Amino acid sequence: VLLFGAVGSLMPAKMTGALDWLSNGNGAASAKAIPSDYQTDQDKLVEMKLEKVIMVASQQGPVMLLSEKSGKRYLPISIGMSEARAIAIVLQGIKPARPLTSDLLRGVIDALGADVRFVLIEDQRDGVFYAKVILGVKDKTIEMDSRPSDAMALAIRTGAHIYAREKLLETAPSPADVKAKADM
Repeated sequence: VLLFGAVGSLMPAKMTGALDWLSNGNGAASAKAIPSDYQTDQDKLVEMKLEKVIMVASQQGPVMLLSEKSGKRYLPISIGMSEARAIAIVLQGIKPARPLTSDLLRGVIDALGADVRFVLIEDQRDGVFYAKVILGVKDKTIEMDSRPSDAMALAIRTGAHIYAREKLLETAPSPADVKAKADM
């Protein structure tokens, strides 16, 4: 049962175990190491995991909360209700009667013999986050522009690793700020 309200979780607490399982690379796809051309000494990538999708009173919709996999920083990203549903449905183990867009995309990627190497939360401009889905097709790497929520829906379906640029975490709220907003 999904909880909706002024503030509440969009998924039951028991699903956090599924999130940990997926974010530890236990999903279907075999994740590859970060190609060196995506990171420099000045522009590092930080591995993230999807903590949860929550409703925050001060936001107009759900917030996807990513946390640093080996640290304490958070990256909250506002998403739409249908995108939150596409993420929550996987975490609850629900199989829809008809495939969602992210299910279709995963099927197409698989049918073409490709794999999702990783998802990258790349930038934020004017309050809008930008992401890329990095695909591997034979010996090629292909970058696809994506909304972060769509990239995340695909990542949890494929077990792909999730990364964010360091610069995004430098301006992100503290864990105490995130907790305060979630507990409002």
